[in-house]
Amino acid sequence: MSRESLGKEESRTSRKDVWNLALKVKKGSSAAAADEGVETTIMVFGYYCQSDISNIDRYQTDDIPPPTSALEYRFARSTRGTIKDVAHIWELAGGTHLTDLIDVPINESNIHLTTFVIVLDLSEPAEALPVLEHFLDKIQMRAKKVLDGLEARGSKRPKGLRAFALKKYGSDHPDISSDAMYICPVPIVIVGAKYDLFRDMEPEKRKLLCKTLRFLAHTQGATLVFANLKDETACAKVRRVLNHHAFRSSPLQELSHDYNKPLVITAGQDTFSQIGNPPSEAGGKDAIGKQAFAGYDKWRNDFDRYFPKKRDTSSHIEAIDFTKFKEPRVDAMRAQKDEELERMRRMLDKKIPIKEILSGVAGTSLAKNAGGGNGKSYSRAKAMGLGL
Repeated sequence: MSRESLGKEESRTSRKDVWNLALKVKKGSSAAAADEGVETTIMVFGYYCQSDISNIDRYQTDDIPPPTSALEYRFARSTRGTIKDVAHIWELAGGTHLTDLIDVPINESNIHLTTFVIVLDLSEPAEALPVLEHFLDKIQMRAKKVLDGLEARGSKRPKGLRAFALKKYGSDHPDISSDAMYICPVPIVIVGAKYDLFRDMEPEKRKLLCKTLRFLAHTQGATLVFANLKDETACAKVRRVLNHHAFRSSPLQELSHDYNKPLVITAGQDTFSQIGNPPSEAGGKDAIGKQAFAGYDKWRNDFDRYFPKKRDTSSHIEAIDFTKFKEPRVDAMRAQKDEELERMRRMLDKKIPIKEILSGVAGTSLAKNAGGGNGKSYSRAKAMGLGL
């Protein structure tokens, strides 16, 4: 064999070796990502007394935690062999008045690891829908702000998150190109609590509330599930959904559209044709005789007719000047908490690890190994093959 032939053969062999090496490196990276501990963030909105918000804590136990006072942190842990997975849980109480605190735990370093959970009180429909609208708007605004910041610096993560959110629907989904769809790139779970009280409501009202919530969940790319703490079967479904987002467990496969039963509809599993139209638009057709689907404003108008708003007396309450009623101990504690909150904001802006942040907050403690079994952070992007 000539030298020229040998040279060509060696060149082909070296090219093969380079590709083989690249494949081995990629497989090794995938295996390493699978062996890393999962560290996710669950951001919960809702009222403790009204919403049975303690569902989020029932990962491994049935213990009911104390009420949430404002923005509170705790964690849930799961073990896979020698690997410890951690879900950082932030609960925000105070209704819609403190939602600006969403900026504290949710930032560029963990937006791709975050799931938002909105807990509604089904026994108070007139209040549930406005609360849901408020939280959905806040979530979309925060997600957009964080992802826009990442995109401005050239990150591919926002594009990957949006693509993964659309993947739940699939390219052949009949509604994917609708102008009504505003799918959030960050997962959202809507939990309808107190189903035992909601179940006794008039059928027509119950049906309208279910369909209105389905419409909102469908257009926002959210999962919708009903439950109450007195029904272990329903609670188990909520736990399955939350565990899936927190610990990469298998997703809930069950599907229930029947308004006479607790709803269970994961993101991408609903359609406008299955939801139908609000009562005032029943049987509506477009110009060529096809079924026309009403926009959210029609659903909202019908909802307001079925569930009139309660008179809001809060606007008639005059603002109190607390400087006239000084309480040294209370004022000192308020100043301390304000200082801690500002410190957390500054540390999060600097992307300091969450354990270091929380260690500086009075009254907050973490488990010794809460950071994961091997000290490495988990990337949902790697685990899901987004390559970010």
